[in-house]
Amino acid sequence: MHLVCSSTILVINIAIYFALVLNSTCDDAKLYTSKEKILLKKFYSEIKQDLTLEIMHENKYLIRYLRAQNHDIEKAEAMLHRTIEWRNETKMDNILQEDWSSWTRKYPFTLHMSDYEGRPGVCSK
Repeated sequence: MHLVCSSTILVINIAIYFALVLNSTCDDAKLYTSKEKILLKKFYSEIKQDLTLEIMHENKYLIRYLRAQNHDIEKAEAMLHRTIEWRNETKMDNILQEDWSSWTRKYPFTLHMSDYEGRPGVCSK
């Protein structure tokens, strides 16, 4: 029993640590190199008309694409467009309006804690 409690406490402490680290605003100047700041401005100016969600306009969202493509703006733009296309094809922006009652009967779950932005964490039973 003591081992289980210690493990649980360790997991919770790790989760708290990451929540605190990630809770710092990603627009903080310390999180981007000067090169990334310049690239973010250029990248945003080229793709802002295509962004479908409010969160897509934030640097913390856009930097992921630039970093994934080694700061190549053309490749990052193509990757972002593929993401937007996938979101449209799968109707991801409307997923919460779907009926999930049959799924929740088959796969019961509970909401457990939340992340640094207050989104719920799911624990399956």
